[in-house]
Amino acid sequence: MGAGYHGGFGNTDGATHINNDNKKYETDESLKSELRSNNIKFNEADMVFITRDKTGQIVWLENGSSSAGLTHILDGKDGSPGHAKDFERAFGVQRQNVGLYLKEVIKNGSVVSNRLVNIGNGRQGYERVYEYKGNYYTMTGIGTNGFIVSAYPFRKDDL
Repeated sequence: MGAGYHGGFGNTDGATHINNDNKKYETDESLKSELRSNNIKFNEADMVFITRDKTGQIVWLENGSSSAGLTHILDGKDGSPGHAKDFERAFGVQRQNVGLYLKEVIKNGSVVSNRLVNIGNGRQGYERVYEYKGNYYTMTGIGTNGFIVSAYPFRKDDL
C-alpha cells in the first residue's frame, strides 16, 4: 500500500467481493443488510470496512473509541500504547492505512487460530489469528457479532 494507493479492494469503490461459487458476489451493502436482518447493531457512519473472513463470519471495523475499534487499535486505552507503530514496524503500514490493511488481512489471510474466549462480564469473543504475507501474524479480538475490538501484529515464532 504505497503512495499510489487510493483505497478500495475489488472494483466498485471499495466494496468487498468474494466469489465462493462463481455466481455470488457480496458487496458492502449486502453484508450490512445481512447484519440488519440478524438484528446486529452497528454504526454505519463510523464503519471503516466490512468483509467476510475465511471462517465465514462477517467482520467489520468501526472507528470506535479508546476501548474498541480503530481508535483503540491505533492509540490504546487508558494510557496504554496503541499499535500504530507496531503495524509500521512489522508490516511497513503507516498509521493512516492500518484500517485498510486489516481489511486485506481479514479478507485474504489464512486463519491459523480461532478460539472463543471469555472477555469479561459474562461475554465471549473470538481471539483470531491471521497469517498474511510475511513473518508476522495479526492477532485480533472479534466480538461474536463480528465487530473488531482490537488487533496487533506479532512474530510467528512467538506463537
